[in-house]
Amino acid sequence: MIRGIHGQELSFTDRTTGTRLSPVLPALSPHKDQSTRRIRTCDAGIDGIVEGAIPQFEVDGISANRTQVLAYSLEQDSQNLAALRCQIGNGHVTFWAPSLENIAEDISGNDPKARLKLLRWCLERVGLRPPHPKAGPSSLPLPQILLSTPEKPGLVQAVVLGLGLNNGPGVFRDSNDSFEFHPYEKGLELLRQIRLQTAQPNSHSDSDQADSPMKHIIVCPGGMIPSADDTPLFDLQTYFTQLRMARSREGCRRDIAGFGETMIYGQVVTSTQTMFDKNPRLLAQLPASVPVLSLGSQQLAGRGRGSNAWISPAGCLQFSLLLPNNPTSSLTPSYIPPSKLVFVQYLFALAVVEACRSDTVLGPKSGEAVRIKWPNDIYAYSGGPRAEKLKIGGVLVSTTFAPGGQEADIVIGCGLNVLCSPPLFALFRLLPISPIQTVEAPSCPDSNEPNLSRLSLELTLATVLSKFEKMWDQFLSSGGDFEPFLGTYLERWMHSDQLVQLTTVSPPKMVRICGITLDHGLLRTLPERTGAWGYDEGMNGYIDLQPDGNSFDLMAGLIKVKR
Repeated sequence: MIRGIHGQELSFTDRTTGTRLSPVLPALSPHKDQSTRRIRTCDAGIDGIVEGAIPQFEVDGISANRTQVLAYSLEQDSQNLAALRCQIGNGHVTFWAPSLENIAEDISGNDPKARLKLLRWCLERVGLRPPHPKAGPSSLPLPQILLSTPEKPGLVQAVVLGLGLNNGPGVFRDSNDSFEFHPYEKGLELLRQIRLQTAQPNSHSDSDQADSPMKHIIVCPGGMIPSADDTPLFDLQTYFTQLRMARSREGCRRDIAGFGETMIYGQVVTSTQTMFDKNPRLLAQLPASVPVLSLGSQQLAGRGRGSNAWISPAGCLQFSLLLPNNPTSSLTPSYIPPSKLVFVQYLFALAVVEACRSDTVLGPKSGEAVRIKWPNDIYAYSGGPRAEKLKIGGVLVSTTFAPGGQEADIVIGCGLNVLCSPPLFALFRLLPISPIQTVEAPSCPDSNEPNLSRLSLELTLATVLSKFEKMWDQFLSSGGDFEPFLGTYLERWMHSDQLVQLTTVSPPKMVRICGITLDHGLLRTLPERTGAWGYDEGMNGYIDLQPDGNSFDLMAGLIKVKR
């Protein structure tokens, strides 16, 4: 048995199942073993050299279908176990006989990067998520890419002409940002150059990008799509393919520019939401018939509701969708009265939850754990013996009215944890897992880990947008009537008949949540009975609460004035 510093037996016991794990080692020598041995991973076939002995170990009390051999050590006449993964209860434990810090330089000369590949592979198997080797640092924004689905190549040209860039790429200046549009080939060269510069030591102080207000945008004409090498954290070709299939499943119209078919993508951006709602000239000149999606793999200054910030770790899906609310647009058969705009955040949150329940994301069973927290958050029930309610996403809606107060541009921002690593909770953790199945590392698309399912950022985004587009078409056709969606919304939220303390009145009162009003989208509550004579004195009717003036503390069971 492995012995600790004082000679005690070193073992691991799972308190839930009572399983006891005791790795077995030969007698340990007080002297360091200077020899080297080769180890080979099982699924990826990656070889590496490890300094020192590779002790043998065994695990007792675990059935064969709950274990997975990760790597072997290759000896002259045999191969010994080097790494093993076991399922214990609802979790996993991984044993490595060689220490990770003992991985040596590859002396074979076959692959100079073998050591780094093996180290990356090892770290992924113990639950860590090293950054993608081509992603580079993320402290500075990188050039963004304007492109469209190959099926509708004219959408990019419509955007460029709408911005007044009739003679091709140029500079577009606005109140918050200035945008320089670059032709395709030169723009990609600029992207690669800036990515290379930011990878150099002291690049933060030497690079002109740090203090430059200019945002660089690469124009992709004729439905062209950059290769995955230029967008290592988001596969644009896969996304457009999945979007076409998702829109077909939902029965979305093909004769108009659909949601997500025109997009501006950036690996590192400041804020997808700010790009739209802080640049009024950009909003005014973008074509009313072309909804534009802004997507970033990482945001440096992401925004949440109110003064909150939205951080964006690897595996988080963050985007903003611009929707012109214009009665003359071919996209909008009717327009939404200002009093009905409050329902937009409810509708989009519902689209996210419905997308999670679809077979292409989590499926009906696993997706049932995803719920709406009023007014604009996405939560999940974690499941297991210590079930928790955990936030995994949020929706932010901004509206900009034109003079006269009738037409408005609507910007819907959304952040959703899809493949984020612990301690953050994400969608992939709602999927059932087996001992030999893991989720592809979100920050390392080239990982050789087997996929647990088809869950991906690309497919999740395509499903959300197609679900929302179908709902939006019905919502607009009815002039902003939320009644067709109310029943499903109340089934998908967390608050039916919930008892909470209302602190917006003095003294605070206990109220029970009833639903949402269909006229102005207010949260409807009813004071709780406290005596034989019915409701509290002075509280005999409904109390309706505005989403923009009240904050819902779900964990404390309080509704309070938003600060």
